[in-house]
Amino acid sequence: MVVIKANIGSDVSSIHQPWLILLGAGDEDAALYDDENISEGEGLDLYNLDLLFQNDRNNRTDEGQSIRSVENFSFAIRLNKTVEPKSYKESVQDSKQGIDYEETFSPVVKMVTVRCVLSLAVQSNWSIYQLDINNAFLYGDLEEEVYMTLPEGYFSPNDKRNDLSLYTKSVGESFVVLLMYVDDILITGNDLIEIEKCKDLLNSKFLIKDLGELNYFLRIEVIKNDCGICLSQRKYNLELLSEFGMLACKPSKIPLYVSKNKNKPVKLVDYEKLLDNLSQDMHAPKLIDMKNAFKVLRYIKHSPGKGIQYSKSNDFQVSAYVDSDWAKCIATRKSITGYAVYLGNCLVSWKSKRQTVLAKSSAEAEFRAMSSVACEIIWILKILTELNVKYKTPVDMFCDNNAAMQIATNPVFHERTKHFEIDLFFLREKISEGIFKTIKVKSKNNVSNLFTKRLPIQVHKRFCDQLHLVEHFQA
Repeated sequence: MVVIKANIGSDVSSIHQPWLILLGAGDEDAALYDDENISEGEGLDLYNLDLLFQNDRNNRTDEGQSIRSVENFSFAIRLNKTVEPKSYKESVQDSKQGIDYEETFSPVVKMVTVRCVLSLAVQSNWSIYQLDINNAFLYGDLEEEVYMTLPEGYFSPNDKRNDLSLYTKSVGESFVVLLMYVDDILITGNDLIEIEKCKDLLNSKFLIKDLGELNYFLRIEVIKNDCGICLSQRKYNLELLSEFGMLACKPSKIPLYVSKNKNKPVKLVDYEKLLDNLSQDMHAPKLIDMKNAFKVLRYIKHSPGKGIQYSKSNDFQVSAYVDSDWAKCIATRKSITGYAVYLGNCLVSWKSKRQTVLAKSSAEAEFRAMSSVACEIIWILKILTELNVKYKTPVDMFCDNNAAMQIATNPVFHERTKHFEIDLFFLREKISEGIFKTIKVKSKNNVSNLFTKRLPIQVHKRFCDQLHLVEHFQA
């Protein structure tokens, strides 16, 4: 039984009485409510509103008016009126996308930034802590006019951050890093006293839960071991296998179909469907798509606890491997870009994506892949600058295509390259500035082949080892 004091009118329905109780400030009457009669959804709304009321109980006018903001919806209640307030669900239904709002936004840190911070914490022996904010969407009373769409040409010279959810604090030799993903917060640094001060400051402004050292974040298990930390999705993988009834399936060592007979070529359609079109055919899947999807689940079943190992490195510098597969998509004949970016021994960024334009040659496809990884590296270098990490340039970019490397360094334009001149200018400019250095690597040693080509079991396993993928739960 819960006893809450409030001034409740007799003409207020029982559905809206809990809302008036939490928003009311009167002391005349007392209402008794049995918490067993409140549904789960109503109980959650009551809990969130109660936290909001506790966080800002002094923000009231003399007339007894209380104005609150719930996510993107606001409401005002006057206790001397008998008009029933709108419920949260009704407010949501009244707001229509394109009329009342265009899109919703929450601060979300990029996963590459998270991996860079984790690799830095391992390299520097920093402890990583996790915080969680209660009722994150109920904070932030706005007294100013807020322009949701910035005018054209607006630029703030004071805000030079490259990831708006990355916050740093530097006081003398102390350095603290804070990452925010909606209501989940990671905080690390070289000074535990400053970290505790940041926690106390956040706790004074918001209701937060200190979850201690990091062990689970965004469906990723962070497991400490003797070498550093291991990032695994074992829990998510097991839940995925359980959902589709594949916990007892026969495991597979590779995610692609490979012919056992070397003289018999693999069906190109089967391979292409798995590599490129598995997610693109979700609107109209066929039988072959279902078989390929279950093949991926069988591969996950082989090692559901496999994760990326982050360990210390003697040379904590950025390097990248890049590759492309020319005209691999049989539907559009577009090429596939694949790359892997390392920070020391830690894999911080990777991609396997179909290119947006057609390439007339394998050299052009490789060159466009090099331009793509160049953009990623430049952004990572800016993040490292914010993290006070000293890095060396030029960054080593390993490639297995001689023609693309010659085009990148040759200042003379040819007829064969005039149609991708913009990419040519961009990459040549960065190479001439000393930001990148292209290095020839044999195709059999190019780890980015894992993201573009079909590989046999032995080569697949060797490249996984180069990516520092380990099975932490293996007995």
